[in-house]
Amino acid sequence: MVGTLGKGSRRQRWTNASLHVLASTVAGAGVGAVLAALGGLLPRWISLPAAVALCLAYGAMEVGVVRLPLPETGRQVPADWRYRFPMPVTATLYGALLGPGIGTRVASPSYVTLLGVVTFVSRPVAGAVLLGAYACTRATAAAILAQSLRRTPMRAISWGYALAPLWRLAAILLTCLTTGVLVAASITRHAF
Repeated sequence: MVGTLGKGSRRQRWTNASLHVLASTVAGAGVGAVLAALGGLLPRWISLPAAVALCLAYGAMEVGVVRLPLPETGRQVPADWRYRFPMPVTATLYGALLGPGIGTRVASPSYVTLLGVVTFVSRPVAGAVLLGAYACTRATAAAILAQSLRRTPMRAISWGYALAPLWRLAAILLTCLTTGVLVAASITRHAF
């Protein structure tokens, strides 16, 4: 997918990257709104404890205490789209498929805590904002990496690996913060 965003002239690359980010953000927001609406059908006495339990369980997985299943498949995106469709269409389809993060590879257990928050304790607008922001960030990172791969491919890839411990620490801190907020919300019976 990153290779797809890095092909063509400078203008084509930025157009494809922009379409990818836009489609990813819209798809993430849509999925977030739907998950929150479905979760809103549950009573709060079930949804808040479920969100706390999910955050605690996958937070434990994030720090290596337990192994739990991740909601993922073994594939990323259909490779044949690169050959079947024009590059702008492919970039848009890849963005829409990858943006929400559901049905592709899941890189971090912290993502599951985000899904739990979106599903169990947020309203549709908040779910759209949360998962839309996640999707936008994910797609923007891929677009930036694709642009830098043209200049210095090994440096761009090694930079990502070098920052992996920092991203892991950030994911752990974010999961702990989310769990704390959910526990506080369940005690005071307020949710956003």
